[in-house]
Order: sequence, then structure tokens, then C-alpha cells
Amino acid sequence: MTRRTSVILAHGYNDAGEGKGNVDLLIPSIEGLGLKPVEVNYGLTMRLGVRLCNKRMSSALSKLVPKGSIGIGHSNGATLLWLAANYGASFKRLILVNPALDSNVSIPKQLERVDVFYDPKDPWPSLARFIPFSPWGAMGTRGYNGPDKRVFNHKHHYGHSGLFRCQPDRIIQLI
Repeated sequence: MTRRTSVILAHGYNDAGEGKGNVDLLIPSIEGLGLKPVEVNYGLTMRLGVRLCNKRMSSALSKLVPKGSIGIGHSNGATLLWLAANYGASFKRLILVNPALDSNVSIPKQLERVDVFYDPKDPWPSLARFIPFSPWGAMGTRGYNGPDKRVFNHKHHYGHSGLFRCQPDRIIQLI
């Protein structure tokens, strides 16, 4: 029996639906590819909650990620997956949609590829860059601006969560 690749899905922080309006919309397509979707649900966590808990949640997640997994994160969910990869999570790839990350973060060495979907008109990641002492930044608005050749930018115009509803196949085709 072959082991199915896990696709780890992480939603943003201000999401009472725990991804129902964004990353969870990908589940039927992921299952249709024969892959195993795994949701990282951390509830409706407001700004203070993520500031206090992101590192602890990411550290715990890093120990649970099956080897060779693909991570798909939205907004702060992208930050969680990136932090988990920095703690040594066995991700093969990350797909970051409107990530709340600095535009020039370092890419963990175990990652083969990172895809970044960004919308220049999305105000939320731009505002995140003003939060001091955090990895949050404007990558979701600007794309990745660092030197790493494993990162590929994909511009879109669907707002902060609209890509999941309007063109989910753009994400799925990268798995």
C-alpha cells in the first residue's frame, strides 16, 4: 500500500468558519487527486492571540507534519506553515495565498518549491507590516521579493480570500 501525500491546510486568523470560506473549498479537489487533506484549525483567534500563540502552534505543528507534505496556507495560515517549516516540518512544498509574511523572508532549506499568490489591492497584508517584532508583512500584496529561486509569484485580482472561490484550480494545479 502506498502512502498518500498529505496536504496541510491552514486558514487565516480572523476566520470564525475555520477555513470554510477559503482553504476548505479546496478539499474536494485535493481528495479528487487522491491526496489526503489535513486541516489546521485554531479557531477564531484575534490579533493578540496570534501574536502570543503563532510560534507555539507552529512548533507543535512542525512535529506532526508527515514527510513530503504540501502546505497550503492563507494569510496568517501561511505564516503558521512557514514558521513550522522553519522549526523543521517535513514539508516538500508550500503554497501561500495572500500571505501575511514579510516579502523577503528566508526560505527553509527542506522546501523544494514555494508558490506565492498575491493581490496588489489586498489591504490586509500591507497593514500587517506595521506590526512590530513579527514575521508579518506585505507578501500578500507585493509577492516574494527575496533572492531565492525556489519561490514563484502568481499575481491575482480576487481580494484577500477570493482566489479560493473564483479560481481554485490555479492553486490545485500547483499541487
